[in-house]
Amino acid sequence: MGKINDIQEINILKEELNDRFGKMPEETENLFKILELKIEALSKNVIEIKEENEGYLIKFDENKVEIGYINMILLKGIAKYKQREKAMFVDKNKISIFELLKD
Repeated sequence: MGKINDIQEINILKEELNDRFGKMPEETENLFKILELKIEALSKNVIEIKEENEGYLIKFDENKVEIGYINMILLKGIAKYKQREKAMFVDKNKISIFELLKD
């Protein structure tokens, strides 16, 4: 099996596994969700996601950061920029990390 590079490939693999083995256990579904999150994060040039008490600290590749994407998140009021960490803090209560990265 090769590398999975996009969400469409994940969906094809999930369908194939469902056809062969039936409904996947919740733990397997969660692994696919994490894989989808990683792919979405890479597409947004995220280099690190760190869970904190009330949210997530997200660091972007400074050489490839998309200012428009970051501005859109900040303007929605769901995140704050933390200068010291050079990262964005996203409040868990306002949006899930999955929803955030799919925007």
